[in-house]
Amino acid sequence: MPTADNKNETKATADSPAAAMAELATEGLPPWATKSLDVAKKYQNVFYAVATVGLLTWAVLKFQARRKEEKINAGWSELGQAQSVDALRALLEKYKGLAIEPYIRLRIGNKLVEEEKLDEALKEFGELKAKFNETLPGKLAGQQEKSVQESKAWSGKDGMLEKKLNELRAAEKALAPIPTPGNRVKIDDKELPRVELDLSTGKVLIELDELDAPNATAAFIREVEKNYYNPTNIYKIEKDTAVFMGDPMPDGSAPRLFTIPFESSKMPAAAGTVALVRDLPPEGQPDTDVLKNTGSTKFVIFTGDVPQYAGKFLVIGRVVEGLDAVRKLTLLDKLREAKVIQKRSHPYLPKENAVEKPPEPPKEPGK
Repeated sequence: MPTADNKNETKATADSPAAAMAELATEGLPPWATKSLDVAKKYQNVFYAVATVGLLTWAVLKFQARRKEEKINAGWSELGQAQSVDALRALLEKYKGLAIEPYIRLRIGNKLVEEEKLDEALKEFGELKAKFNETLPGKLAGQQEKSVQESKAWSGKDGMLEKKLNELRAAEKALAPIPTPGNRVKIDDKELPRVELDLSTGKVLIELDELDAPNATAAFIREVEKNYYNPTNIYKIEKDTAVFMGDPMPDGSAPRLFTIPFESSKMPAAAGTVALVRDLPPEGQPDTDVLKNTGSTKFVIFTGDVPQYAGKFLVIGRVVEGLDAVRKLTLLDKLREAKVIQKRSHPYLPKENAVEKPPEPPKEPGK
């Protein structure tokens, strides 16, 4: 039964400021609004719980996003340091599924191209293009794939370049000159060999230094007699310094058919000097025997004194007539014909460098 104390407590509660405020808050509200407030009061703890879970979920997602961003930044740093295909593949496993993955795959494909593993590169570019077609690396992979396919079509023993070279070799044999009184070579064992160049700008007579560079002289005469230079291109001109010629390709990029050992000459790098072109080291790097022994068919005629080239190229002779014709040459001109005018009676058979075959890859155990 209610006691006097209970009645007093109830009255106090009803008369408290909070109760009074609640009554004022609901006074005049429609029944549905009053009912909604009652429900809100009843389930306010549930609302607090839902809000708390939402905030915690947002915080966790934010933390995970930050961790992922930090991981990707670390991946970019490691990608810049990776120098081998194996190292790049290890990175791919580590960062697979992240935004950096297609960039790692693109780098793997490019590295395989550098190592001339074109089939593996094509496979890598194909997978990248298929999986990430809408990304920048995916689009670049498509371009690289096309470039590698074109390169494969030209390279290799069955490629278009080899076929073109075979056609050139066959044409050289077919065009070999038949000896006539007009093109007979003068044989003189007391004089140095001479070669005449028929340029677009005039004729040039070269005397070859068989005494100091017998092997290079033999190589040059052999190629002249094979009609290798008929015709070839002027592929580089250094103004008032040098004219580079004797290449079937306009940009001087034809592959070497052979190379010969380096020989030193007493002739200075001066106007009129003729030398076989070989690979030079990058600026500031030391020269090596491997680079020195890369002379082949391309040659240069110096049109001025060039002490910076002293000892750099394989000197084979000097211009005795027609240096002005060399100075007039442009990149649009041609070396139309080269022919031996005079030589000694012995055969001209140069010693060539051995062609080194690349080492075979190690076999996997059990194969």
